[in-house]
Amino acid sequence: MKQCINTQHHLPGAYDEMSQAVQEEWDNLKQSDWNPLLDSMFKRLKECRKRQGMQTRW
Repeated sequence: MKQCINTQHHLPGAYDEMSQAVQEEWDNLKQSDWNPLLDSMFKRLKECRKRQGMQTRW
């Protein structure tokens, strides 16, 4: 999300502008954007359990 907003020509400054920019980028997300995150979820959860809830690389 942050990367998408940073690529805009005009970066939002005020809270309302930022809120609108985030909403627009959220609406633009496709299923294919989520697939890598969903596919790695088991590995992420396993790492969290291994580290007993402490910091992970994600």
